[in-house]
Amino acid sequence: MTSLFFHQFWAVDAAQRTGQTINFLKNLSIIGGLWFVTRSTLETRSLARGIACSAEAA
Repeated sequence: MTSLFFHQFWAVDAAQRTGQTINFLKNLSIIGGLWFVTRSTLETRSLARGIACSAEAA
């Protein structure tokens, strides 16, 4: 949400458009990376929990 409010590259003049676009895309890629790490961590934990539960049942 911060990127949409503070890096409005579509509403600035041509001289500032490149810088605002770069910052917007940088923030978007950081959000994507954080989402990927979070998702991977949650999947790893759920797989580990599943393995531990099946080992206890055996």
